[in-house]
Amino acid sequence: MQEHTELFISYPIVPIFTFWCKHACKTHAFKANREMECVVLTPEMEQLKSLTSEEEFDDVFSTNVKGVFNCTKNALPFMLEKGGNIVNIASMWGLVGASCESVYSASKSAIIGFTKSLAKEYASANIRVNAIASGYIDTKMNSCLTEEDKKLVIEDILLNRAGKPEEVASAVRFISESAKFMTGEVLNLSGGQVIV
Repeated sequence: MQEHTELFISYPIVPIFTFWCKHACKTHAFKANREMECVVLTPEMEQLKSLTSEEEFDDVFSTNVKGVFNCTKNALPFMLEKGGNIVNIASMWGLVGASCESVYSASKSAIIGFTKSLAKEYASANIRVNAIASGYIDTKMNSCLTEEDKKLVIEDILLNRAGKPEEVASAVRFISESAKFMTGEVLNLSGGQVIV
């Protein structure tokens, strides 16, 4: 089972708060002297097997789903007065499912459903909620793969390469700064590996 804390937002969206969601997001992390405009939630716990123990299942869902829930719950009060923007990092596997990653895929599907529901619930407060379904990105999360495995993955990507962390950051910036009329959407950032 892989658990990662890597964040790849490399430039400011001011003010931006980027959190890695673990089992809970502490309220004190949100106590700030300025308004909260954008929250980017990047939960990542992956395990490369289909059926797992109940404990492993709970770990994946606690990180990937409950973490997003807790962070969102604590961020929303800071956005209610003047609006805001939440970007959840999901996965292409949340869109279509992946062999040998059923629990991970299910957790990312849950984030997508949560994103769409929150968008409907908080649009009247001018809070936009969107997600990015990222594909194979060249990060530490994939360091467990052999070079041969990486080549096999890249063969399935239409653009014939891994995505870059900066490209995910650019997508976050696009959603946050340019796509102000977008909410409840899932931006597929998989290089064509998944087309839905």
